[in-house]
Amino acid sequence: MPNRILLIRHGRTRFNAQGRFMGSTDVPLDAVGRREASALGRKLRSVKVDRVISSDLRRAKQSARAIFPRRPVEEFPLWREMNFGVFEGRT
Repeated sequence: MPNRILLIRHGRTRFNAQGRFMGSTDVPLDAVGRREASALGRKLRSVKVDRVISSDLRRAKQSARAIFPRRPVEEFPLWREMNFGVFEGRT
């Protein structure tokens, strides 16, 4: 069977809720984001995955662990979002 790739964006953070540029700032999931990731994990429970790969930012790792709690999460720093420099944290 050919490999299938499933790409999932992280759950909500307080920066998302506030309309702020986040980029490579290491902002964790907020309560809504944790619920979103858990809910998606329940929906994907029957999907077979061989590997779970995430950027090294907290929001991405938290999402991956909540969605696939029984799988190890491999960190891949090159998947970090781009840095927005002086705009990080700004609306």
